[in-house]
Amino acid sequence: MSVLSVSSTDAITYTCVAGYEEPVIVDENKGVYYEGDMTVYNISGSVIYKGKGFVKLPKGVYFIRYKDRVKEVLIR
Repeated sequence: MSVLSVSSTDAITYTCVAGYEEPVIVDENKGVYYEGDMTVYNISGSVIYKGKGFVKLPKGVYFIRYKDRVKEVLIR
């Protein structure tokens, strides 16, 4: 089940794009967070980041690979 709602913890809005079982937290203004192993690719397919936790990203479109899933993310 995917999460369709947006929640806010403070002035920064976070969106859960992966669902309840495997959440990838996206801060559309700064980066992404995932507790497990993830790989972040830029739009041309180059690996930007490999690891766990939070990664700060410049503006752009990214693909997040985690477990057997891939999510598209927009950082504004």
